[in-house]
Amino acid sequence: MKKTVLTFGLISAALSSVMMLLTVPFMDRITRSDLGEYVGYTLILLSFLLVFFGVRSYRDNVGGGTVTFGRAFTVGILITLLSCAGCHHVGAHLLHAGAGLRRQVRRSCHRTGPGGRRERADP
Repeated sequence: MKKTVLTFGLISAALSSVMMLLTVPFMDRITRSDLGEYVGYTLILLSFLLVFFGVRSYRDNVGGGTVTFGRAFTVGILITLLSCAGCHHVGAHLLHAGAGLRRQVRRSCHRTGPGGRRERADP
């Protein structure tokens, strides 16, 4: 079970993270139109498909063609949790990197005045 969960959970996490990285730069354009709904629901559907394929793979390769509801539910939930954790991890790094970039921009927009005080630089 561990191999199936790790394989499909990491694939789902990577797919979600890549799609998030690809859509974040276009967030302003996506949210102003109905395109955001289509992109969001497509990503959710792709993640659900990986859960389905993971449970099916577990049934075929480990369960010998049969699987109980409880075992299938456990495999599906574990794949989902791994996918969410991976996507959350990448999202947290994105936010952290974005905050650092904003701090750098703020620092570059200020200059040191008399007495070491920081003053706003005139563009």
